[in-house]
Amino acid sequence: KPKSIKGKILAVGPKCEEVKPGDLVWFNSRWSDMGHDYQHPDYSWDAKLHLAEEADVFCIVGRKT
Repeated sequence: KPKSIKGKILAVGPKCEEVKPGDLVWFNSRWSDMGHDYQHPDYSWDAKLHLAEEADVFCIVGRKT
């Protein structure tokens, strides 16, 4: 059963229209088993990276202006 995850958009493809880098979103985690551990080089936090399609985003909860 898919579970939703809250995350921050790091990058988008050229055909992406609604979601922008820096947006905080809720998205479908159907690919959660493909998440990769990641340590940001500039910060002391670890994260899990997920690939998702724009159609998997349920809602944008915050937008960087």
